[in-house]
Amino acid sequence: MAVSVLTSLPTLPTELLQEIVQYLDSLSLIEFALTCKGVHYIALEDFFSREKISIPDGDWFSTPWDSPVGVMKALRISLFLNSFSTLQYHFAKDIGRFLEDVTDLRRLLERQSYIHGLYLCFPFLRAYSFTRINRMHWRQALTRALDAAIQ
Repeated sequence: MAVSVLTSLPTLPTELLQEIVQYLDSLSLIEFALTCKGVHYIALEDFFSREKISIPDGDWFSTPWDSPVGVMKALRISLFLNSFSTLQYHFAKDIGRFLEDVTDLRRLLERQSYIHGLYLCFPFLRAYSFTRINRMHWRQALTRALDAAIQ
């Protein structure tokens, strides 16, 4: 007589979950991380490692110039990135990706009160210079950037 055993993702051995994430592309890792807390850390740790983005060990988080698609969404859903107070982010030139990143940044800032300082780089404004934005004025700054991107 066969006995069926129901197994959920969090009950799988860590080694097996790590093997599973090796077969996922970067965007799939982010979506996989959303399934449950049991795989959240494994999937996002692999995402950041794969994309060569170091998890902050101080109060500063910075993305590389060529940050891949999905970094802002990964930041937004990362449970373990709650210790940084300053975010430095490079937006993409592609308008579609820019709009997605702005949406995810807005969601991140609305939920995470620990982020106080922003250094944002808009590639279509002022030749890649960083704009320092106070937490109180992020909505206005993003609105101006969106207007400039549309023009």
